[in-house]
Amino acid sequence: MTSAPKDVIGGSPPILVTPSPRREKARRRSLVSHWPAILSAVLGLVIWEIVGRASSDFVFASFTASMAALWELTRTGVLLEHVGVTMTELAIGFSIGAVIGFVGGMLAGLNRTFREMTNGWVTISLSTPFPAIFPILVVWFGLGIQSKIALAVFAGFVPVWFNTRAGIVAVDPRLAEMTRAFGGKWWMVMRSVLLPGGMPAVMEGLRMGLGRAFIAVIVGELLASRSGLGYLINLSGQTLRMDQLLATVVVVAAITVALSAFMDRIQSLLVVRWWDERHLAR
Repeated sequence: MTSAPKDVIGGSPPILVTPSPRREKARRRSLVSHWPAILSAVLGLVIWEIVGRASSDFVFASFTASMAALWELTRTGVLLEHVGVTMTELAIGFSIGAVIGFVGGMLAGLNRTFREMTNGWVTISLSTPFPAIFPILVVWFGLGIQSKIALAVFAGFVPVWFNTRAGIVAVDPRLAEMTRAFGGKWWMVMRSVLLPGGMPAVMEGLRMGLGRAFIAVIVGELLASRSGLGYLINLSGQTLRMDQLLATVVVVAAITVALSAFMDRIQSLLVVRWWDERHLAR
């Protein structure tokens, strides 16, 4: 008579973990609910392939040809090099812009005089097209990554500024007064009232600022650059490599989706958990 196999540590039979029926139903329900998006993606790829095969290689490339070009760019390391340049420009530029936007937005939300003094300038920055300001940055910083970093700062700080200011202004001033009445210092008002109250608006500003900064980096690389994804798109167009051009565009779109998912995750951690927990504790 054979005995059941023993666990090495506890001496008990191993436990087979099987997915619960509820989770399986939820997963199937999720797939069913997303069938329009899946169908749309499949139809889009099919149309892309048909149109590409019916067109000249110098006019449009098929999906399979574009994926082959993407694999070649990845295998040779060219794609990784250009992605690294673009993401470096974005990370540095948006980080600086986010700090400027957050600090400036906080000051504008807390001080009416400062808000009225800066409102016009920030509004002009929001409405100024990237190609209009970029030649000035090239003259100042050259064709290297510095000009693209500066453009990312210019593009990224404005939404963060406006949303932070709006979030701080929207906080009920009676809450701050109540905290001060109980002996709370300015940093306690900031930590317990202003930041929790303005956090949803701040996160929305960061989301918008990151998207604008990424667009600005790509535009800057398209206009004047020696590296980066925008430069690779421009080079592919000049050499009539439509397969390589479309492959790079796919990479840009994938990075955009990844950045959006990253901000969704950050927002769920900071707003849904931290913000709600602090308000429930009160």
